[in-house]
Amino acid sequence: MVKNVNYDKINDLKGVKIKDACTLLAGMVNTALNNHNPALALKAISLAEELFKRKPISSLKTHLYHVVANAWSCVAKNSGTPWDWDSEAFGKEIFYLRKTLLEPAFEKYPPSFRVIIYTNLANLLNTLGRTNDAMEYWDKAIATIPNFGMALGGKGIGLMDLANTMIYDTARAEMYLYSEDLLKRAIASDTVEDHARQPFQRRLEFLDEMKIKRSGLKKTHANKVYNDRQEADYRFWCRYHGLVLNNLNLIEYYRETSDSIHMPSMVTYGAVGMPKYYPYFNQLKQEFITARYLCYEGQLYDYTTHFSDKEVYIIDTYSGERNDLCIEKIKLAFKTAYSILDKISFFINDFYELKHTKMFNFRNVWYKDAKEKEGLLKIFDKRKNWPLRGLFYLSKDFAYTTSDVYCIEPDAEGLKNIRDHLEHKFLRVMMIPRDEETPVISETDLLKKTIKILKLTHSALTYLCLAVGIEEAMKPQKESENGIIMPIYMEPKQR
Repeated sequence: MVKNVNYDKINDLKGVKIKDACTLLAGMVNTALNNHNPALALKAISLAEELFKRKPISSLKTHLYHVVANAWSCVAKNSGTPWDWDSEAFGKEIFYLRKTLLEPAFEKYPPSFRVIIYTNLANLLNTLGRTNDAMEYWDKAIATIPNFGMALGGKGIGLMDLANTMIYDTARAEMYLYSEDLLKRAIASDTVEDHARQPFQRRLEFLDEMKIKRSGLKKTHANKVYNDRQEADYRFWCRYHGLVLNNLNLIEYYRETSDSIHMPSMVTYGAVGMPKYYPYFNQLKQEFITARYLCYEGQLYDYTTHFSDKEVYIIDTYSGERNDLCIEKIKLAFKTAYSILDKISFFINDFYELKHTKMFNFRNVWYKDAKEKEGLLKIFDKRKNWPLRGLFYLSKDFAYTTSDVYCIEPDAEGLKNIRDHLEHKFLRVMMIPRDEETPVISETDLLKKTIKILKLTHSALTYLCLAVGIEEAMKPQKESENGIIMPIYMEPKQR
């Protein structure tokens, strides 16, 4: 540990060994955090950029990414307000935490370090409204150290906040009870930091005042049995990858398989007939379900030839290239899931009456003239709609053009390139990729990326649905010449 260092006088790290420099920067960032000094944190970030140019080994790079993430955390906490939407500091913190996870040496670090990275990333995603995406990292932390109190408590708070956005009382109650269990486990753990114990306790006291009776709740569809083995396998695969459109699936003991999320009841002012957003969302949901199933079928490849591929003459290039129905299903799943995001941007443009007419997409629909450099639209600035902000920050996982200011997903450019090649160019899928004149990808990597896009689309649909619910709850029932215009209540039907 570095002691008695005047960090204000350190302006470069020339001549300092990389390992010592990493330790020095860690001390600088800790000092910045303790003293609420964002200027010192920004200096540490600048010095770290110089260190990266020296190409440190993976173990040191892992440490350095973590240090930079903490520095951006200091900047974020000491600038702006909690409801500032477009915070570059928050975005950079997510980016560098993700870079930490991606380093090969990360898994060699002790569990006590890994759970901190998982939990910090989960807590930040949740703060920004991306609770569904945060779950994966809380769960990884808990799987690494089962009684890690900070992850248990963070997850409990996240689910409690998510429950507050849900429209059905029974589902909300189930989520509250699971949150209560997690918070009790967190407080009982000796790994809870002192600053977190009181907030966890306050949440528990709130839940205790709710007086929710466990005996009165029915676990609908829990452990449902399917007579059809193929359907059972498919439903299990959906649950395993977190692709069921049902927030109750976030509860550990639930085994929900019904895709039950839908648009809430909506208020219309003067319109005749059903609001157009119901068929909009129905189409988005069905396209997701179809893409999900195509991906599932595509990954079932067993080296046998489907009848549709028989009597099809293909030149053997002796490269191990895949040209078959299954791989095309995975490609279609990727393209369909990605295209849903652009349709969501159309939904947002219409619902919030943004009046974008051309050249807008999921990434830039939030900005003036659909240009990120022009700044956030006033309608979204500090808007207190938590899942909508989550949808906004999810859009920053994607790169559409080189003019996008910053992405918070290290693999954003890679995902964009796969989509561009699948839609407009060529992308060869091989069992074992090798250098070729045309772009190639392994079948394993393509499947992994497709599931990743499906997960992001799953989250986007969830946040969209919850965000609309909050907007509808805030709408006043306006009076007109014909009296009060009432909400239109729509009952979803299970097929």
